[in-house]
Amino acid sequence: MDKPIYTDTYFRIESGYEWGHDMSEEKTEAFFAEIRRLFSQNGFTIEERKYGGCPDVVLDKTRLYCHPQELSGPVRKELIERIEKILTQGTTFQYLRTDTYGEILDLTEEEELAYYREVHAMGTEGIFSEAFHTRRRNLYKSREQVQEILVEKLRVKTFRESSVYSNTSPAWRYIREIYEKMLAEGKLVEGYKHIGSGKLMLCRTATDREILPDKAKK
Repeated sequence: MDKPIYTDTYFRIESGYEWGHDMSEEKTEAFFAEIRRLFSQNGFTIEERKYGGCPDVVLDKTRLYCHPQELSGPVRKELIERIEKILTQGTTFQYLRTDTYGEILDLTEEEELAYYREVHAMGTEGIFSEAFHTRRRNLYKSREQVQEILVEKLRVKTFRESSVYSNTSPAWRYIREIYEKMLAEGKLVEGYKHIGSGKLMLCRTATDREILPDKAKK
């Protein structure tokens, strides 16, 4: 899937700021003036926050929140070195290092679903079998709890974070898709437990003896 890759990135800097001890007004103004100048000269747009404070520097979907201790946010991978060079030019602060914390993908919902199908085409059923495995046939696991764990295990971070925890998100759709497929093939076995006036849906991995007869019929 030929899409730009962004990284959750923190550019650490030293400006004299300490938590709980604000810099002087003069130093603060000089710092932000230099940040605005350096990045605007290099093609970035400066976006002020609604209620003041630290601005953002923006280039396409690269967006950095500019705090006196660090500039942080999603950065297109090819821009990391360029931003580091910009920061080395600072006089009101010193660039220290860059820390990255995982990829952020620029995908629509359907593209994200296609990504799971492509990347996890091989091996997902093994992950499910392990997650739902129990030691005995009369032992089951909560279907929803295991599915939630699987969603978190496979989910990728995207720019659409507002839909991450929706049960209609691409990650949830993919997990249910594989679940229903394995259930139909007899690789998972469902059960339930009465709780109050309702039912708690349960599931476990089918044993080899349960799966083999179905294979023999084909």
